[in-house]
Amino acid sequence: MAAPTPIIPPEPIEPNVDYRYDGCYQSMMLVMAQRQIDAINAISGGGNSIDNTNLLQVDQVGQTTYLGYALAGSVTGGSVWAIKRIVESGNDASITWADGDKDYNNIWDNRLALTYS
Repeated sequence: MAAPTPIIPPEPIEPNVDYRYDGCYQSMMLVMAQRQIDAINAISGGGNSIDNTNLLQVDQVGQTTYLGYALAGSVTGGSVWAIKRIVESGNDASITWADGDKDYNNIWDNRLALTYS
């Protein structure tokens, strides 16, 4: 049996539309997050920044999305993660980082209990 054809959403991605990628919501979140990273890099000219690292984890809890950045092969229990939190409220979104910085010193497994600013 052949794999299903991926559903690629239009650009720009429309808000409040439930896109699916191969039937996997997390895969679609990674596609959307990568587009966000590409847009930031295009505006800033790229360079050595958090957005050029590997996005390895995506978790959505209600209106809050957590994006975890670390090197490939990192364990979720290690203090090697930079974690971004996006909180949506209506048409607004608030983006904050664990510990208020983009340092790779957080534990992905603790993302819900971390302090963000």
